[in-house]
Amino acid sequence: MTSPYRPGRRSSDWVKTPLLNSAEVVVGGWEATSRGGLRSLIVGAHADQVGLMFVGRVGSGFTEAHRRRTLMLLRPLERPTSPFDDHVPDEIAAHARWIEPSLVGTVEYREFTSDRRLRHPSWKGFRAGIDPRWVTVDELP
Repeated sequence: MTSPYRPGRRSSDWVKTPLLNSAEVVVGGWEATSRGGLRSLIVGAHADQVGLMFVGRVGSGFTEAHRRRTLMLLRPLERPTSPFDDHVPDEIAAHARWIEPSLVGTVEYREFTSDRRLRHPSWKGFRAGIDPRWVTVDELP
């Protein structure tokens, strides 16, 4: 390499780029803003002997127009109880609006935590034609 590393200084010689992974997830609900808008999607994947497992929430990657369109898709699917077969953290469940787990989407993320949660996820969009039962934790790293 001919470009020197200069600690503490930014230069175009060295550019930091994050390693990103992508995965399909099942949408099981959403968190609303104080005005009823979409704050984040609550997502999961199927796991043997667990069922639909909570893997996190994703709130970035949306434009305001996309948030409004997404809510129009989610509201007709509302249900009174969580579709997840494992525990959703109380701070998320307390403000959740649950839906039938029939929608699949794609997220990009940095990594999975040791407790199988998405780290730094970003929403990429819904995936048509994918059966939510095919989205499994085994396919995630």
